[in-house]
Amino acid sequence: MVLNHKDGGDETEEIWAQEVDWKNRNRTIGDWHKITAYTKFTFPGRSDNYSSMKWFWWCFDALAYNATTGNSDQLYRLKEKGFETDVHYEHGNYDYLLANDLDSANEYVREELKYWGRWFVDTTKVDGFRLDAVKHIRSDFFRDWLNHLRVHFGDRELFSVAEYWSGNVDDLHGYISASANTLSLVDVPLHYKFYQASLAGSNFDLRHIFERTLVKEQPAKAVTFVENHDTQPCQSLESTVEPWFKPLAYALILLRKEGYPCIFYADYYGAEYPNCRGNTLVILYSHRFLIDKFLFARIAYGFGEQHDYFDHSNTIG
Repeated sequence: MVLNHKDGGDETEEIWAQEVDWKNRNRTIGDWHKITAYTKFTFPGRSDNYSSMKWFWWCFDALAYNATTGNSDQLYRLKEKGFETDVHYEHGNYDYLLANDLDSANEYVREELKYWGRWFVDTTKVDGFRLDAVKHIRSDFFRDWLNHLRVHFGDRELFSVAEYWSGNVDDLHGYISASANTLSLVDVPLHYKFYQASLAGSNFDLRHIFERTLVKEQPAKAVTFVENHDTQPCQSLESTVEPWFKPLAYALILLRKEGYPCIFYADYYGAEYPNCRGNTLVILYSHRFLIDKFLFARIAYGFGEQHDYFDHSNTIG
């Protein structure tokens, strides 16, 4: 579920905006001026079915596409709006990611998203969420949103895992605390440990592979993973774990009690990336044979006391 931004508006509006520096969003560039933006969402095809809300420019706080010029090179903050606080500190303020950035401090927007959440759970009967790009959304938003849904659906836990992409485990602790422990986070620091170990080989000290990871420091809130869609070849966050190490990494998340493990589709079924680097075909081979064995071992034998043997740089148990 992506509640950070909205794209594909039905109509344009003429709005006042001010350009800001992409690398330091707290630095303005130039004066306020009018631009044309696709910020009007009227949904003419649905005739108020599901929701009657119409979205206008004041539902957003920033955008990058100027319909007047037809380019998206500049980042604009909308007049009478400020970037949300309580977001990641990268680029001075990492509220803006792409498209039209939702103003989640706006009560009109917040109430519609609560309504949408109730409608979505009622309609699909889901029992939880994977929340995208939360480091770009004020940290109290999902606290209030999930608590609202959990009160409304009193019989459902609505287990939720959020993607807060940072290799610094302190950032993850901070977000969990700010969101009042309402959700779990994907363990990005652990993924980077796997990535580094796969590159370093025998030079990596396996005794420290869990140091400064969420699963080590706050295991009840950690969703562990080896790869995901962002880390695969030719993505902006590419950090693909070398094939030789993937079975070891999956053993570390599937055969231990801490964390909630998540398996990546391409690691299980394999995947091909044509024209990934020029005309090169990049292939991720399936590790299903071993992953199935780990899953069987987890289901059949995953109980009792755990004994760790992290006493050798290249051999651990």
